[in-house]
Amino acid sequence: FDVIERGSIGIALGNFMGNRQGQRTDLLKNKNESGDELRLKLDEVTGRTDQIVANLLGLTRTQFWQLKKIILHCSDELIEKVRTKQITISAAANCIYSTE
Repeated sequence: FDVIERGSIGIALGNFMGNRQGQRTDLLKNKNESGDELRLKLDEVTGRTDQIVANLLGLTRTQFWQLKKIILHCSDELIEKVRTKQITISAAANCIYSTE
């Protein structure tokens, strides 16, 4: 997948996961029991959503945040330049900020 496709997948995954800012308590096996045993490994369910998605995509959190802004707010021309690596993610993100 190219960087724009990975970014789109990341946005969809982030929307699916929801806005998480720490350990998820909804993944406990039995919420009513005192054991609070997790269904998944603890390191798989802790952390911020954007950091988890960025790690899965092989990007830094800042790169993912910039890529998300590019996909959601840029013109098709700029997105195509990022896709073909004519311009970097950070340079494209700077184009967004200069027009706002």
